[in-house]
Amino acid sequence: MGDILSHTPVWVFVLFAVLVFFGFKQSKPRQVSSWMVVALPVAMLILSLAGVLSGFGIALLSIVFWLVGLVLSQLFNRVFKLTSYAEYDLQNQTFLIQGSWIPLVLMMAIFFTKYAVAFLLATEHALTVDPIFMLVACAWYGLLSGSFLVRAMGIWQAKRHAIKAEKVAKAA
Repeated sequence: MGDILSHTPVWVFVLFAVLVFFGFKQSKPRQVSSWMVVALPVAMLILSLAGVLSGFGIALLSIVFWLVGLVLSQLFNRVFKLTSYAEYDLQNQTFLIQGSWIPLVLMMAIFFTKYAVAFLLATEHALTVDPIFMLVACAWYGLLSGSFLVRAMGIWQAKRHAIKAEKVAKAA
């Protein structure tokens, strides 16, 4: 294990620390702007797609299975209710989001998946020549990063509800 870690570039440890920091921030109730609601899902989509492309190249099948994972994240959310509870403050134009440990878990899952895939590919492990490995890894990346997208869409619903409620109140 020490040999594996000694060959790991420093930027990987920095990325890990940044993800842990942002994951812990997500565990506390917070007030965030609209762009921050979008920033994390976009970053996680980019990180997971980068894992697909760096691990398996620009191959149609790998990208299709990543997209399949994104779609599966919608179904996964219906079962496990990953959508965050949020309120939208019309006056300040910010979201009030409950804290959750789910984002940290998802971030770590993406990070360690990318790390494990990179290790297996670098060591030319026998598993990496199995096409099922590529398909499962790509779908897994999509599922994890798609979960961030699902959560952001749920948070954005709070804004739509607040705007609708304000229109109803003004009409009354």
